[in-house]
Amino acid sequence: MAGTTFGALLEGHAAAFLARAVAWVDKDTPWAAIAEAARNDSGPSAARSAGAWVGEDIVAQGRPQGSAQAADLRQRASLAERTVTEALAGLSALGASGNLSPAAADARESLLEAMGGEADAIIEALQQGFPRGAGAPLVALRRPLTLADLAPEGARGERVGFARAVGPPPGLALEPIAQLRQDVARLKHYALREALGRGGRALSLPASSTYFKVIRPPVSLDGDLSEFRALSGVANAADAWADEVRAALLAGFLDRLKVREAPALAGAPSDVPPLLRALEVERAGADLKGALAADPESAVIPAEGLLALIIAAPLPAGGLTP
Repeated sequence: MAGTTFGALLEGHAAAFLARAVAWVDKDTPWAAIAEAARNDSGPSAARSAGAWVGEDIVAQGRPQGSAQAADLRQRASLAERTVTEALAGLSALGASGNLSPAAADARESLLEAMGGEADAIIEALQQGFPRGAGAPLVALRRPLTLADLAPEGARGERVGFARAVGPPPGLALEPIAQLRQDVARLKHYALREALGRGGRALSLPASSTYFKVIRPPVSLDGDLSEFRALSGVANAADAWADEVRAALLAGFLDRLKVREAPALAGAPSDVPPLLRALEVERAGADLKGALAADPESAVIPAEGLLALIIAAPLPAGGLTP
């Protein structure tokens, strides 16, 4: 897939933009100014090009191999539902180990509290989104080769051949775009951590995730929320940047399909948003489950990303009201 290369490219744009954001964005910066800065960043332009590249790559593979069947997609929705449910259960059980730092434990508690009211919405997104893809054309989604794909040939192993068929199973045309959009969502959180470190506020990964959780309560000028208030502008800038990049990815993809007269590869226009969300939730759940197994301390990042797919919404025109 193009995701790895694009992720590396995008990381530079994210780091540069957020480094600048730390310098000039604060709690009083209007939302319109933050959004304009995100639009003027080169990240969305790169994303639009990447989306067009994915569309061109899919069209160039020739005629679709068939259509997605409703029964298969219902089964996929059920499998994704089980993955998400297991991931949420793993996040809930994470605190029982006692191995989390205080900041990570606090982040976990806040996320669990938020997800308690949104778990049904997450499952509903899967159950409603996947059936929308029924009848959509299937294409062979390419992936990069690895050493596992190769096997030595000849008496002395002097040649190398493919150990198995290279072509992966066919999938929905929107899948690579959904994966790239998830890369952007995850990258935003990691880039925030790095930007804060360069800005003189060295926070741990779980602590930064706590500050930038997608639930945005009204920020009071009283009490002990001064640090949250000071950092909220950076979070707003990251949200604006990520929103622009994610929109540009899909726009570049759809525009390229239109140029090549292959809009059906993306399904009916009204079916694209719910299907895209279902694909993103599916991958976000898998990301969370994998993080819980490999790096529990950082699991709050994909957990927050999963939650953001359901409840994130544009801020009011005036930004985060103090």
